[in-house]
Amino acid sequence: MGSFAARWRVLSGEDEWEGLLDPLDIDLRHYIIHYGERAGAISYGFIDKPTSISKNIGLPRYAKRNLFSKVGLETGNPYKYEVKKYLYAATRFAPGKSSLLGFVAVSTDEGSKVLGRRDILISWRGTMLDQEVEVDATILFFSASDILGKEHNPQVHLGWHGYYTNLDSESAHNKTASCRDQKDNDCIHKSGTKTISHECQNKYH
Repeated sequence: MGSFAARWRVLSGEDEWEGLLDPLDIDLRHYIIHYGERAGAISYGFIDKPTSISKNIGLPRYAKRNLFSKVGLETGNPYKYEVKKYLYAATRFAPGKSSLLGFVAVSTDEGSKVLGRRDILISWRGTMLDQEVEVDATILFFSASDILGKEHNPQVHLGWHGYYTNLDSESAHNKTASCRDQKDNDCIHKSGTKTISHECQNKYH
């Protein structure tokens, strides 16, 4: 696992993983596990079951600073990250309600040395709430030119496009900023000579 720093470009697919898949390269295996665990953290740190205070459903279980330690990704792990931002989304199927959908995390100075670069993680969870089943069911394709540009006429799932871009003036976290706005506003690169990479992860259910 010590070769992430030297091989991160290759492990991230610079050469289409040529020669790494069959048999599966041991460093690539560890690389996949590493990012899979970070993607899973958002689900483990999310309240999706009724509690004594049901209004907490859809909110974080842990403070940002404690997320990775609470889900067991700190002790003995050389790849250190700090959660910079929780990302919230609002849907018309649950008006007035914001739900935690993801996080932005950045490798610490210590973690960056081991990883070989400053790493920015954007992790999204999958469907976990009743209203998100309704989001999933809105299956028409919709233009994503507002996100990806007009070239090649990109299209995405209508329900999740709305979830990603909706504002809700009655919600706690999406009155003035959609989930997309929160993500874009927080992904500010640290300037200087250090190499910066992005990893976007999804946790499906």
